[in-house]
Amino acid sequence: MTKRTVLSADDISRAITRISHELVEANLGLENLVLLGIPTRGVFIANRL
Repeated sequence: MTKRTVLSADDISRAITRISHELVEANLGLENLVLLGIPTRGVFIANRL
């Protein structure tokens, strides 16, 4: 099986930054926002956000 890069590190960073901005915009800030992560990989993403 050959390895294939779907997203580069820069692409992932940009996507996470955009998601975090959208969360702030959609919730009018962070005061009442809670992020939950699925233990396998979701916690890592929630921490990055």
